[in-house]
Amino acid sequence: MATTIEVSVTSGTTINVTVDRGDMFKSTYDTDADGKVDDSSKLGGQLPAYYLSRTNHTGTQLDYIVAVCSDESTPITIGVGKCSFNMPYAGTLTAVKATVNTAPTDADIIVDIKKAGVTVLSTLLRIDATNLTSLTSAIPAVISVPTFANDDAVTIDITQVGATIAGKGLKVTLTFAR
Repeated sequence: MATTIEVSVTSGTTINVTVDRGDMFKSTYDTDADGKVDDSSKLGGQLPAYYLSRTNHTGTQLDYIVAVCSDESTPITIGVGKCSFNMPYAGTLTAVKATVNTAPTDADIIVDIKKAGVTVLSTLLRIDATNLTSLTSAIPAVISVPTFANDDAVTIDITQVGATIAGKGLKVTLTFAR
């Protein structure tokens, strides 16, 4: 299902953004198909991922896959395959970002992104303690395997969650060029 959202900007120009939640990101986590993440006790499969696409000022098509790795209110936990999906196309991973709605304390959140079970990061993605985003991390993620083929299996593992307070509401954004 694709939805087009029209956004007006101050110059009066209109930007169209297509949001696609197609079968490639099918999830049993949204058990009542209302588009909202359901209670974690109902987790019967993978969490949802959302796909957004746009063309930048240089004409490069950039695609954003936002992988939901936890619900919004339960502390995240360490584990493998917290979210998984298959690539809908071939592309080059150009950036990764993680966000939470509750910051971890006394330790960072550390996330690994894998393609076919092998990490694509030489320095793992992290959200520093007391922060809500990886963009401010003292140790930025480094992508070492940027090339993805159509239908590659992608999984997201959580290797550290914070100490005194674990983060909540983890989302990981993967940016691809094609």
